[in-house]
Amino acid sequence: MAIGNRHLRRLAIAAQDTILPHWNGTFPCGRRINVVSQTLEIESASCTSVPAAMLGSMQFTARTFCLGVSLAASLAYLCAAKWAPAPFEMVLKGLAVTMLGLVALRERHSFLSAALLLSSLGDVLLELGRNYFLLGLAAFLTSHLIYTALFVRQRRRSSAAGREWVIPSLLVLYGIAFAIWLTPSLGDMRLPVYCYIAAIVGMVATASRANYRSAWVFIGAVLFLISDSLLGTERFRLQIPYSGVAIWTTYYLGQCGIALGVLNELRAATPRV
Repeated sequence: MAIGNRHLRRLAIAAQDTILPHWNGTFPCGRRINVVSQTLEIESASCTSVPAAMLGSMQFTARTFCLGVSLAASLAYLCAAKWAPAPFEMVLKGLAVTMLGLVALRERHSFLSAALLLSSLGDVLLELGRNYFLLGLAAFLTSHLIYTALFVRQRRRSSAAGREWVIPSLLVLYGIAFAIWLTPSLGDMRLPVYCYIAAIVGMVATASRANYRSAWVFIGAVLFLISDSLLGTERFRLQIPYSGVAIWTTYYLGQCGIALGVLNELRAATPRV
């Protein structure tokens, strides 16, 4: 902007004779001062730090908003059985994990986003009733396979002691025992349920071997396994008091643990400019 009053002209002339010969003319953030024909002009040059800071602030705001909506939808879903009609309850259930998927999508983590969005689809399909149970099971099974691929890509190197295989071995034994226990009540669902148990056990086992800074990824995978174990028990073997609250709480916290653990790892591994 050009400022033409008398005092600023005098200031510009004085600066030209004293300060400017020893100064490169650049302010922080690329603002530059030029003295032309005794007129003080300030021009804005390109500044990379301001757009970067603004972009970081926008991403933080969007992430916080999505996580806030996700948490609100999750809490509302826990209360929905007492007051909400079934369609609204289904929307809340799907929205809770969908927002986590959108956070992953915004931060350009396609594997994580796909797993979360497929899980959300599975939530909605299971909410639709028994006729959609197999489709919901297939959506969740696919999400576990994606999680497994994600964790395998992040796996630790094996050590000579072999102690890192203790947890995966225990998980396999648990999966076998749980499948045997459910078998008498499975009927025609035997094969799909066996495949699903193998998928989720494999997901948790690979999470235990994944090299993440945060333990929340593995904790989240274990909570996911607990949730599905409670769901399988409730559906095929016996009724559990307050099962709805226990199943949803462990499931949602499990998804949050996996999602935020993986995304925080991505942020920590990204060089800051």
